[in-house]
Amino acid sequence: MAYRILQPRLAGNVDSSRTVSGLTITLRALLPLAVIAFAMLLLCGLALLWFGRSILEGSTTQAGLYLLGRSPSVLIEAATSAFTITLVSWGRLKIPLVVFVISSGMNLLLDLPFVYGFGPIPRWGAFGDGLASSIGILVVVPWLVYQVRSMSLSSESGSALARSHFAGWRKLSLPAVGSASLDYAGNIAFTALLAFGGVTGLAGARIATSTHLLAFVLVSSLSAASLYLIGHAHNVDPDFAIRERQAIRLRFVSVSIGLGLVLAGLAWPIALIATPDPDVRQIAFALMLLVAAICPVIGWTYANVSILRAAGRTGSDFVSNVTAVWAAQVPVALVGLWLFGAVGAFGGLLAYWICRGVFTQRQISKMVLVEAINA
Repeated sequence: MAYRILQPRLAGNVDSSRTVSGLTITLRALLPLAVIAFAMLLLCGLALLWFGRSILEGSTTQAGLYLLGRSPSVLIEAATSAFTITLVSWGRLKIPLVVFVISSGMNLLLDLPFVYGFGPIPRWGAFGDGLASSIGILVVVPWLVYQVRSMSLSSESGSALARSHFAGWRKLSLPAVGSASLDYAGNIAFTALLAFGGVTGLAGARIATSTHLLAFVLVSSLSAASLYLIGHAHNVDPDFAIRERQAIRLRFVSVSIGLGLVLAGLAWPIALIATPDPDVRQIAFALMLLVAAICPVIGWTYANVSILRAAGRTGSDFVSNVTAVWAAQVPVALVGLWLFGAVGAFGGLLAYWICRGVFTQRQISKMVLVEAINA
């Protein structure tokens, strides 16, 4: 997150000369953490295998096998993300799409033989699925390295400027790390609550959750674009994000309304394709319509999140995100589960976005007020 905020500011400065100094600083900090995460996932995979064979059965073993195959991708994705952000900041805006197409294409190509076996390749099952994902992202790395090396124009002034720009990156990083950790912990709790609603409700809710993830990814892509644009304008106008906050919100909400209409139109066809079970299909359809309805709220919220992040207020983003997860999403999901089963628990997502939107709106208003008083 710190690199996504700071690198566009550096690239927007004409003296930076497309230096890789910021990338070097980031990788030196990021790769040791990625090694630790890789080791933890590897140990978790081995532990699940041990429990699956000695105590539990079935899905626990498969989860362990998948983690063993998937864990190397943590190392690869850390570097890939940094390289991608660098190239985007230099104006190569299609790089994320190319990376996605190559990695996903290779993943899909390898999934069939790795999971089910083909010719000399044995049947690896869940391990093969995880390994295909790891190889899929690995094949992109040499191309990204070549692109960065061919475009970089390092200079002494650019290196000094990079060190100045990235001097406070830890203050931006730590809240983002804490926010992500507590957010994913909340999502684990949320998924567990859905599971307590019964198999049919869980199946329908999981289909709708995938649709929600799609909406979230598309809207967060707008956030990545806004950080790029605001970052490039930062050196000329540091208050650009605050001054244009209404225009940013309008753009996010407009796109999100269109996205919601598309999802609403595709809800029934997706439900038909996703499951042959009529009960699961009805639940998935109803919950996907709910996802479509909250898309404008997601857009409004993420516009506010983007403004806060562009201004370097990752601490405020941490507070709003964690509060929305643990004071809104999980409690509402618990009450909804008690009253209406898995369908009611899904209402926790609506509570999350409304709560986070309100919090971020108030945080920006307070920030504007403080800056006006200081001025």
